[in-house]
Amino acid sequence: MSSKSQKYALAKPAQSILCLLVIVLGLSIVVLGSRLFMANLHQYRASSFLSDWEEKREVPSDQAWQVAQQAIEQAIAWYPGANAAYYEQLGYMWQWRGYSPNTPLANREESQQHAIAAFRQALSIRPTWPYAWTGLAYGKMTAGEYDQEFRHAMLQAVHYGPTRIGINRRVAEIGLISWPYLDHTLQALTLEQAGYTARYGRSNRTQLFNIAAEVGRVELLCDSLQDGFKPCAPLPEADSAQPSPSTSVQ
Repeated sequence: MSSKSQKYALAKPAQSILCLLVIVLGLSIVVLGSRLFMANLHQYRASSFLSDWEEKREVPSDQAWQVAQQAIEQAIAWYPGANAAYYEQLGYMWQWRGYSPNTPLANREESQQHAIAAFRQALSIRPTWPYAWTGLAYGKMTAGEYDQEFRHAMLQAVHYGPTRIGINRRVAEIGLISWPYLDHTLQALTLEQAGYTARYGRSNRTQLFNIAAEVGRVELLCDSLQDGFKPCAPLPEADSAQPSPSTSVQ
């Protein structure tokens, strides 16, 4: 009887420790779940603003941008760790800020640098995500920084997203806008991605040629595509075959 009592007495501290561990684990799960919920809630608000601006192709008002920027900053703060997608959204947020006509030139340049920093942060967390690479490349282009980092971003975007039409189109657009500043490798890459884009449905082709028209690269694009589809000139019809002098019947 005393032996059983001794065993029970020895097990009681272990049970207390186990209960304590369960309570701590439960509280941790509650705290973690709460942080994830708040982070996702703020991220959803920020994403809604971005989707609206992109759909309407309208520069946001100062107030709308500030609300959206605060939302994504709160999402980053609440998330229990570093989230690459949130930093990528922050980069797009700063890019939109740079488009605002109400933003002074100095502040636009500052916004561009904030965008670049956000994309760098996103890529430090998830270096294989091609859209963050195109975001960085676009940010560098907007800032007029056609350096090794810009070149690397273009190449990495295609490396990690070779069959993603969104990447094909974005790299082609950036390349057409930046054409005079590209080396031969990036020019070839641009035309290759433009070819993929032009063949991927009418809407992608139209969007690509709209960019080309804005920067005066339609002729360049048509010469590269050689497909005879609008807005390029139709290909000349092949001449009917005529026997050459060397093959004429004697």
